[in-house]
Amino acid sequence: MEYTLFLKIFNNQVLRYNIFNKVSEIHLALGLKTCEWIRLANNPQLLIKYNYVDCVKEYFVKYLTPNCSSHITRLIGFSISISIEWGRFKVLEMFVKDLRLKLSNYIRHSLMFYRAAYSRKLENLVALERFLIEHDDIDNITPKIYVEGLEVAADRGTLDMVVWLSNKVGVISPDEMTVSPIELAAKNGNLSMLQWLIVNRPKDSYHQVVHLALENGHVKLLDWLVENEHIDPTNITVNIDILADSGFLNSIIWAHKKHCRITCTHNAMNLSASHGYLHIIKWLDQHRTEGCNQFAMNIAAENGHFDVFKWFHENRTEGCTNKAMDFVRANVPKISIEKYNEMVVWMHRNRSEGCTTRALDNASCFSLELVKFLYYNRTEGYSKNAFYNAALNGRLDIFKFLEENRTEDIPTNVIIADVCRASVNNDCLDMIKYLNDQYPEESSWSTAIDTAASNGNLAIVKYLCENRSDRCSEIALIGAIKKRRPDIIEYLLSNKLVIWTSKSILEAVGQFYYSLADHLLQQYPEPFEINKAMNLAEEIYEFSIDNIRNYFKQRNLLNIN
Repeated sequence: MEYTLFLKIFNNQVLRYNIFNKVSEIHLALGLKTCEWIRLANNPQLLIKYNYVDCVKEYFVKYLTPNCSSHITRLIGFSISISIEWGRFKVLEMFVKDLRLKLSNYIRHSLMFYRAAYSRKLENLVALERFLIEHDDIDNITPKIYVEGLEVAADRGTLDMVVWLSNKVGVISPDEMTVSPIELAAKNGNLSMLQWLIVNRPKDSYHQVVHLALENGHVKLLDWLVENEHIDPTNITVNIDILADSGFLNSIIWAHKKHCRITCTHNAMNLSASHGYLHIIKWLDQHRTEGCNQFAMNIAAENGHFDVFKWFHENRTEGCTNKAMDFVRANVPKISIEKYNEMVVWMHRNRSEGCTTRALDNASCFSLELVKFLYYNRTEGYSKNAFYNAALNGRLDIFKFLEENRTEDIPTNVIIADVCRASVNNDCLDMIKYLNDQYPEESSWSTAIDTAASNGNLAIVKYLCENRSDRCSEIALIGAIKKRRPDIIEYLLSNKLVIWTSKSILEAVGQFYYSLADHLLQQYPEPFEINKAMNLAEEIYEFSIDNIRNYFKQRNLLNIN
């Protein structure tokens, strides 16, 4: 686009606003991320990623002072690290030449080579070594600085890196690397790398090769090792419990067929039940004698593995406890409500262990149908937790049913506070409306707006402000700033619902909401005392202190030499 035309378009606020809004909409529709420039300009990680070298320099020039905080020091180390990983050596050059930093003061050499190897690009390793030598940042090259790089290269399967680094590193002791390159190749099933390492690094540890390969199901790699007489499986002890937990039946069968020394307990079947590995459970039932205990059925129910639970019911005699019905679905909330209902009803009709009040309490999170079934068909009843669960999950229908049939007081004061704290996704507005209508005098309403705003729930904030006389405190504004909710911030400020202090301004600066901080400063209800603000910043905003100092300096409120 012609430069003059570009300026005409983007200097027009309406056009600029519409263009960037449309770009954001397109990115959102495509599932892509967008980033406002103010966020990008204050995020060294993103600036380095997109290779804005001058902006990275500008950022650190602002904050790199003789008395800069430990946060900035750590940030420099992290920036060096990601520059290496992403191959941004111009950024490293800027750090060394323009900012006169010695890189190894911020990140050790071994970690530099680790990050270069993590990139899976051999050119980054080579370029890093050359860069460090050329810029005198490495006084004494020893094999130790390459060890972590070799470890990550082997783990990530980059053979060209492993070859290059192996020329730098000799035999590795267990103190230097707990898992050797050969063992890492076995863990990942990387036969070509393992073959190269056996020939070129024969003195590295083999101790965990078989176990790591079995735990990850790489039996073909083990077959090659056996065929080429690198291992003798009859001399290897294999723990079937661990393999069952890993979920690889082929590894269990391999260990048996190759006559490994087998150890196994009832935990093999228990752990398989926890994961829903019915194929392993059936094999263990047919080929092993260790069996299981009641934990197997309990955990199968808790993790929603109904097929496993029914198989144990039909094929084994260990049974379960009342925890099975109590905790169905406890660990897997994504199981459909229909399946959840089916499991509990089936247990009621086919098992004799029963349940406790926890069964109906837990059902109150999800299913009115099941709540009614348990209420009318069982005698255990429910506890106060049933009300709590229904309210926090936005299930007003369940809450009303329990309320109509209650035999004890409802903990409404606690419920109100926690519903305001609940996830926006739980859609608790109707619950709040109902609680306000039925229980308007509870003390927790006094902090309800603060709680809702701090948890990003604009709908509840609006309802409470419009339907109750309680007002919010500065906690609401600070919470909305922390949650990065400009809609809530705008609502609170435009309706003059909150009085703020310097703490809100400091929070806004710390979150890079400079426009908001400017607005709060301009509308500050009394003369702004910069010394008190800075004392507060040093006390509770350590990680943002350099940013805060720079902000006030730019606005001529603070003199820094």
